[in-house]
Amino acid sequence: MSADPSIICPDHGSDLTSLLEERLPADVIRCIRAVCECSELTGIPACLVGGSVRDLLLGRRVVDLDVVVEGDGIAFAQELAGIGERELVPYSRFGTAFVMLPPGIKVDIATARRESYPEPGLLPEVEPASLHEDLLRRDFTINSMAIRLGPTGFGTFIDQHGGCGDLRAGIIRVLHEGSFRDDPTRILRAIRFRARLRYTLDVSTVDLLVQSVESGMLDEVSRQRIREEIVAILTEDDAADSLDTLSDMGVWDSLFKYDLTLPEEVKALFRRGDGALQWYRSLAQEHDFNEVERWVVRWLLLAGDSSADTFSRLSNDFHMGQAVSQAAGERAERYPRAHTILFDDSHVDSHGSSRRTDSTLYWTLTLLGPVSIVLLAGEGSQEVRTLLEDYFTRLKDIEPFVDGNDLKSMHLPEGPRIGEILREVFSAQIDGEVRNRTEALDLARHLARPSGKGR
Repeated sequence: MSADPSIICPDHGSDLTSLLEERLPADVIRCIRAVCECSELTGIPACLVGGSVRDLLLGRRVVDLDVVVEGDGIAFAQELAGIGERELVPYSRFGTAFVMLPPGIKVDIATARRESYPEPGLLPEVEPASLHEDLLRRDFTINSMAIRLGPTGFGTFIDQHGGCGDLRAGIIRVLHEGSFRDDPTRILRAIRFRARLRYTLDVSTVDLLVQSVESGMLDEVSRQRIREEIVAILTEDDAADSLDTLSDMGVWDSLFKYDLTLPEEVKALFRRGDGALQWYRSLAQEHDFNEVERWVVRWLLLAGDSSADTFSRLSNDFHMGQAVSQAAGERAERYPRAHTILFDDSHVDSHGSSRRTDSTLYWTLTLLGPVSIVLLAGEGSQEVRTLLEDYFTRLKDIEPFVDGNDLKSMHLPEGPRIGEILREVFSAQIDGEVRNRTEALDLARHLARPSGKGR
């Protein structure tokens, strides 16, 4: 790997004050100064750690701050929240908290700790420790660096495990042989960082990773924690590369037991999905639409040839959430019907004109959630997207001229016939066959008569 000139590789003990000021935005620097002030007030040593330091050295954008303190992390966070006049969210089990400082910068505060794992895959038991021990428990060397923020030695660079050298060389390396045994989710994280940074997995790290997969370490991890890592992978720009590596190294089949086969050309599949999501979000800016997350669309795209029942079961097993459950459920019947309505040429006459009625489009698409709409847009041509846009911009929010109370006033008995009439009248309204409330009521009265037939 050729050296990247944007990567700074200082020696352990170097002063990085100037680098912080050069590379970080003014808002982030203000947050760092607030942490420094808090350290001075409390006397609790504080350091910038992990991804914040890694991305600073890489010349990447630093969005949030990860801070470790050698003392009570929650008490430190409470003091910091007082300085920033912001509320905090504590997690007492691990002695951590996060504080949102203006203008919306998240500062994660953690008590320096050592960890012990009673069994592989379980969450660790923790106890307070030194910064040195805290850095040693990290997942990879490139995430084991720190910069001191206070109360003294501001800007001092700490790199006791060769993280900067691996950063320069483009290598992902675990800190010790038991790393994957302690926390098997690091298997997924290693592959995610490899794709994001375009790095290489260290040879010994690959050996340890494969051994852990083959010994079934991932089976020891809760599905919820696996889900978090899968979501993180599917959110990344280079998710397809990560999935290819998961497949090549046997991780994917270890997770899903051959029930979910990766589709071919995942990269092209995700590219179409991203394009459809961008299309949807541009509509969402003009209308009050529910947000659709990138990872949700990509997870649904991975359904491939798996049956609707199998994919729904996997989605539920891995706690993929309501949006996924809804879209997975729609795969069985509603999505195929919408696909037929939108894509089938039999809905176009010999002159190329559409025979799809507005009401057919309305009743088909109104049963689908936003994720399924995005998936349809990803499969379709511009003509399909135009139909979808027409539904959203012209049909979706039409208010019916008549309702159930109108039919009750006609002394129509309770029962399914009320719903049938309302649907037929509303369909006529959508298709322009009734133009106002009076005409809609006339049609409803006609349909309500014993001899009344369809429009």
